[in-house]
Amino acid sequence: MRALMAGGASQAAVLSTCNRTEIYYAGGSEEAVIGALAAECGVSEANLRGRAYSESGSSAARHLFRVAAGMDSAVLGETEIVAQVKAAWKVSRESAACGPDLELAFRRAMEAGKRIRTETGISKNVTSVPVQAVRRAGSLRSGSLVLLGAGSMAMRLAKELRAAGASEVWVVNRSVETAEHLARGFGWNSAGLEELGGLLARARVLFAAAATPEPLVTREMLRAAKDLTIFDLGVPGNVERADDEETARLIRLEELQEMCAANEQTRLDALPHADSILEHEVGRYVAAQEKAGRALGSATLAAKGERIRKRNLEWALANLPNLSAQDRAVLDEFSFRLANGLLDAAMPTWGERDRLA
Repeated sequence: MRALMAGGASQAAVLSTCNRTEIYYAGGSEEAVIGALAAECGVSEANLRGRAYSESGSSAARHLFRVAAGMDSAVLGETEIVAQVKAAWKVSRESAACGPDLELAFRRAMEAGKRIRTETGISKNVTSVPVQAVRRAGSLRSGSLVLLGAGSMAMRLAKELRAAGASEVWVVNRSVETAEHLARGFGWNSAGLEELGGLLARARVLFAAAATPEPLVTREMLRAAKDLTIFDLGVPGNVERADDEETARLIRLEELQEMCAANEQTRLDALPHADSILEHEVGRYVAAQEKAGRALGSATLAAKGERIRKRNLEWALANLPNLSAQDRAVLDEFSFRLANGLLDAAMPTWGERDRLA
């Protein structure tokens, strides 16, 4: 932030997520901002410029609104971006870098994002397989759960399980050390594959996401698990196929993917309505920005007019030393009326400005 301000920006905010780094600024040139950022990151300006994109004015506001609404995310309508935009806004404020331009833009972006999520289906229903599995499992705050695997899919499942309030979780993996590492980060237990059968016999739910060429959950384990619900997210599947699977409720990856695909289409169908709301909100923002600019310009012009009035009033009084107190008061009022009359002629009245906005 300091580098951007030193580079000429009078206002700045930095939004950084897993797949984007964006700088919103006012009062500086693009060249100066890119130069400051390149110096801060230790890369050449040419390299940074070749990988960057730039928007300005209402186009920049439109982009921020789309980001805040989850319309520019890898997963359409995702909601994590809301907290990330708020965090960028908060840091800008705390760094005394959020002036009136960015304050208005971020506030209206959050309002637009909330309206789009509320009035459309863009964030409704789950499009992530791990989230779908955890939500379909129901309440996970009681009973023993088993997480099979410790790779990227298992990590995503672990985060969703923690968010769902799961506490009695066993992480099982071929490498006990890897299982321990994952479990330790969440305050859970860990075990090797040799303990899998015993754990499943008393578990309520199994989330299987191990990267292995052969099934790890055998038919014998399924028969022993009387009340077990299994979500098999492995590729290939972690659960051995059996003729009789009545001993366990099994939901395979293909079923979850079909549900997510249907939900994704629901979100895509919401895009036209979301775009319509977005354009309306951008229009409101532009009008508010113009109104704020006119108000600032009016105040500046009025202050300048008052200085000129007083200077000329002092000149007149100095050249008319024999005026009575009443005459001096009349002259003062005359200069005031004249100055304000000229300002009214030069600018729209407040009522006219409201109608324009």
